[in-house]
Amino acid sequence: MKPSYTYKAVLKRVVDGDTVVADIDLGFDTWIHDQYIRFFDYDAPETRTKDLGEKERGLKAKEFLSSLLAPGDDVLLHSMEFRRGKYGRILGDIETPQCPSVISHMKEHGHEK
Repeated sequence: MKPSYTYKAVLKRVVDGDTVVADIDLGFDTWIHDQYIRFFDYDAPETRTKDLGEKERGLKAKEFLSSLLAPGDDVLLHSMEFRRGKYGRILGDIETPQCPSVISHMKEHGHEK
């Protein structure tokens, strides 16, 4: 599936290797704040698990993502559809001036579960 919608957004924080929080500009001076964005078609190792090996890989994925995205960064959100995933998060990908697809970059650097 290709992304259907593109929005300007301001990154607030990295939650883990596959989720961020951002304020999203819907246009016409309308913003939604503190939105959880889950990367679609990508699953990072868990950071909250009893499996110590997976937890370590999850923390490395979060650290790597944090090196790409910093609070206050202006980014583009490419969302799949105007709907949310099963946990209420927006499903999408993030584009920065240096990285056209954060998902592809994370996969290329081995941070997929």
